[in-house]
Amino acid sequence: MRDRDGFESMARPDSGNLQRIWLDFDGAVTSYQGELLTLPTVTVADSGFTPERIELLLASLNQHFSGVAVFTAVPPEEEDFSTVFIGKSPAFDPYGDFLGMAETLDVGNRIRNDKAFVLLDATAEDDLVHDVIIHEVGHLLGATHGPATGTLADYAFTENEGPGNWNDTMSTAEQLGRIGSSTVSVSGSLSVRWYEADVDYYRFVPNGSKLNWKVMPVGYVNTVNVTLWSSSGKLLSVLSNNDYAIRSGVCTVTPGATYYIRVDSSVSGLGAYRFSLSSTGSGGSSGGVTVPGRPDLSITKFQVRTKTPQAGKKLQLSVSIKNLGTATAAANTLYVYVDGKRTGSIALRKLSRNQTSSFILSWNKLSYGSHTIKVVADGGSVTGDSNRSNNEASVTVFCDAPDLTPSFVGTTATLRSTPPDTTRSTTLRFRVTNDSSVAASSYSTAYVYVDNVLHKKVLVGLLGKGKSSLKNLSLGRLTYGNHTVRVETDALNKIAESDERNNSFSQTFFVDAPDLECTAAVGRVTSSRNGRKTVSVTVDVHNDSTVSTGRFCKLALNYGILDDSGHRKQLNARTVTVLIGSLKAGMTTTKTIKFSSVSGLSDAETFWVELQLDSSGVILESDESNNRKEFRFTERSALLPEQTLPELPTPGSPSDQDDGKTGPNSGKLFLAAGAFTGNSTPEADTTRNGLLA
Repeated sequence: MRDRDGFESMARPDSGNLQRIWLDFDGAVTSYQGELLTLPTVTVADSGFTPERIELLLASLNQHFSGVAVFTAVPPEEEDFSTVFIGKSPAFDPYGDFLGMAETLDVGNRIRNDKAFVLLDATAEDDLVHDVIIHEVGHLLGATHGPATGTLADYAFTENEGPGNWNDTMSTAEQLGRIGSSTVSVSGSLSVRWYEADVDYYRFVPNGSKLNWKVMPVGYVNTVNVTLWSSSGKLLSVLSNNDYAIRSGVCTVTPGATYYIRVDSSVSGLGAYRFSLSSTGSGGSSGGVTVPGRPDLSITKFQVRTKTPQAGKKLQLSVSIKNLGTATAAANTLYVYVDGKRTGSIALRKLSRNQTSSFILSWNKLSYGSHTIKVVADGGSVTGDSNRSNNEASVTVFCDAPDLTPSFVGTTATLRSTPPDTTRSTTLRFRVTNDSSVAASSYSTAYVYVDNVLHKKVLVGLLGKGKSSLKNLSLGRLTYGNHTVRVETDALNKIAESDERNNSFSQTFFVDAPDLECTAAVGRVTSSRNGRKTVSVTVDVHNDSTVSTGRFCKLALNYGILDDSGHRKQLNARTVTVLIGSLKAGMTTTKTIKFSSVSGLSDAETFWVELQLDSSGVILESDESNNRKEFRFTERSALLPEQTLPELPTPGSPSDQDDGKTGPNSGKLFLAAGAFTGNSTPEADTTRNGLLA
């Protein structure tokens, strides 16, 4: 329930300095030095208010106390300031049920560093917190409930009280209207804010020693009491009207001093009134009534200077602010809002009457799309501006942005038009296009991944609108099979784009490979005159693929005999190699290797040969498993059953004999003396092997 009595007295604060008030929401350990009670320790808990709620409270309070006090959420730089602690505290519980408590009833606001307590936290509604702050600050500035009771209730806010009619006290008195040669008149509707009570204050400065004044009620107003007050809070004259008649009076005043008229209307509804003032000097001549001036900050220009606004780049706006009022506007702050959220502020210097301040506002954090930018002069409501309706202006701006998009041109083998294969380096060709009407603001970096592994970073130049850049990047020799290449443009996010979702592109392509294998082998043994024998092996090497080998490779050969126990015995101390030239797709080449003066080979013994294609691994093939082949023969061309052939060592190993073990040799391929065969019980081919009986 609102306070029916309002505040009975309020003196104008000394000088024109605004009272600074710090709202402490963070909790504290302090003291209460009241006029009736002293508490050495008062512990206030953290209020739990969010920055957004605090900002809303500050804006409302600064507007409410415009021209009287300035509220802040950080300690002011001034030496003297009042503090309002907001948060729960049990310190006052033994003395009553209070929602707020002030230290003083500081009539005239003589004490500039007193304290008050708002015993609420973030669980309370904003309206209640707002009312309690207004009420307790009113006490710190001299407002009272009415006749003093001599108890803490004079300083407190309870559930049965409202904030008091602080907005209509002497400290926030409105200036009188336009001034004629000797008379000033004010008229308008009177909206009753509190039930059964409404108070309006007006201030003026007479330039004569005698004041003539009268009040004229208009409309449905039961009772109007008009009183004249000095700046020290002294009642000088009363005009009471309860019969719709005009009341007038004369009062002696001091020229140049500030006086206040208070109009009380005890009506539960709406009403209107008029009153007039005139002052005369000692000689009886007519004088005027002067009204203290107030500033009026107006934003006269707010427009975009940048011809083509672009996301992420500096946006410039022209701002002009003029003081249209009759008094100097104090230094204040311009608030900047982007899409409804306050994002910055600019300090404004004081402006004299009719003075204009023009400057350039720069902003570089806008994203792609449409944005509304608003500026508010005197955002903290510290100047006492007489007309806040012209303090703000807005513009809507569309920020375009580049759009970098990668695309796949293809892969080539060393920039030739052949498909990629394993025998040569593969080159990736891709294009980065700026698919927009805005040039890119800076260089960007493209990341190239091969099978999800970063291969290289590629610098992309400045791309104008609609321009593209073609890049050729070597991927090296890739293995046989499918490979996926992914290109990510502007991987470091240096450029604000209209669409960040199309910065990645991937493509899968196939890398072919040759496939070498021995398709046939023929062995021949001949005797020399000295009893030694010559062994020759003829091998067909075939490229069973659609890709040329592109380079030479080696064919490695080991050979030996099987002894009576079936163990393998190596006759040579090294691996013999021959060179295989480049084979085109589907091509076969034949190589013959001779071993002269071979001793220790009898007619009954078995001769074994082991072949290893591309023994140095210079060719990346589609199938490496068929590069190793083995076969055996005798002078009688009798092929032994394959299950009796022991395992062969790794090609090229210089062991003289195996480990003595025999095995099934499952999975091995054998070449008979003359032709390849996979039979488990092969037969000799005497038509081709050419072996001597």
